[in-house]
Amino acid sequence: MSEQNQQPPAQVVGVEGFESTKRMGDNIDWPRLCRLPPFQMFVEEHAPNALGVPADRYAMRYTAEQCTAKGGEAFYAEYVAWHGAKGHWPHETPDGRPR
Repeated sequence: MSEQNQQPPAQVVGVEGFESTKRMGDNIDWPRLCRLPPFQMFVEEHAPNALGVPADRYAMRYTAEQCTAKGGEAFYAEYVAWHGAKGHWPHETPDGRPR
């Protein structure tokens, strides 16, 4: 194969976005949490979605802001306290797993 026929290596472009919060050292699966209806309710009560963005995407956006401002562990602790005070999900942990 001649040098003229060789192609350069493929270029890969990716979007990091919300996945970057996984590197905050908090071991919380934020993308999974943002898909849970209780967490979406928590977000809606704290910052109503006036943009009309789908609930999971809005939750991811708000969570990224709060993780940056407060830290992931502190923000998660707020959610856990809210989840317990609501009392709507007695057979479910704050991260959506059965008790």
